[in-house]
Amino acid sequence: MKLQSQLSVVLAAAALLGGCGLFTSPPQKELERFLSLLKQGRPLDVQNELGSRLQRMVKSEVGALREESFPPEMQAKNMASYQIVGIEASDDAATAHVKIRTKDGQTHAKDIDLIRENGVWRISAF
Repeated sequence: MKLQSQLSVVLAAAALLGGCGLFTSPPQKELERFLSLLKQGRPLDVQNELGSRLQRMVKSEVGALREESFPPEMQAKNMASYQIVGIEASDDAATAHVKIRTKDGQTHAKDIDLIRENGVWRISAF
């Protein structure tokens, strides 16, 4: 009974800390959001998912993201589906291996890098 009580306290503390934002979601959640926004053709929303360094680079080169800013297989007009094959993560960085299927039936393998900034996972390279 004592172990059960201690476990309850630990779980309650974890829930409270999670609610305060001290525990972050895994990089897969951010990757899913990024890919979903791409598939929906929402490049301005995608821009908000980028890491600060990549955002600065985009702003200095093109001003704002447009669908044409992405490789053809990542553009909404071409992307039929995507599958996250795996993610290799450390404390503050991750690389996701993704298969993107285009509307013409071709499959493209992509590696997408993520970085954790201020406790939030963001896309750092694609």
